[in-house]
Amino acid sequence: MNDKIFKTMAFDQIKQQLRAHLVSASGESELNHLMPVADQETVQRAIDETKDGLMSCG
Repeated sequence: MNDKIFKTMAFDQIKQQLRAHLVSASGESELNHLMPVADQETVQRAIDETKDGLMSCG
């Protein structure tokens, strides 16, 4: 993805907000490598994983 897309998405600002909640070096490393995903199948799989996690907590 190009810089204009990252700026439009405010991706750096989102990552900065997430950084405030990190508690480990591995979390910091994962955040540093985090990139947006445009593939619909990959996005849907991540949404489904989140739903599964929420259901197991409730």
